[in-house]
Amino acid sequence: MRILLTGANGYVGRRLLPELLSQGHEVVCCVRDKNRLGLDKATLEKVTLWEVDFLHPIDLDNIPKQIDVAYYLIHSMTSSISLGLTLLPPTLIISFILPVKYINPS
Repeated sequence: MRILLTGANGYVGRRLLPELLSQGHEVVCCVRDKNRLGLDKATLEKVTLWEVDFLHPIDLDNIPKQIDVAYYLIHSMTSSISLGLTLLPPTLIISFILPVKYINPS
């Protein structure tokens, strides 16, 4: 299967990725900053990276195609020293759903 893994550099994503690869899946890692992913070279050669921030408009031309399954592991909270703990906007999930629907319009 071709799997889209959002939050690939988060707590759950980092643990799920090796499992998906060991089962022979093709994984597209969705991250805000590919430089923060921190994967070893061997793992990087096995995955495709899609750098995107769902808090901003998404360029539909850059969406990975033929995705069979998508894991939505984007954390629902963010922290800021000046603001404390704040909820991300509900439009974040819409920003994720629209491209997925575009990938598989069935």
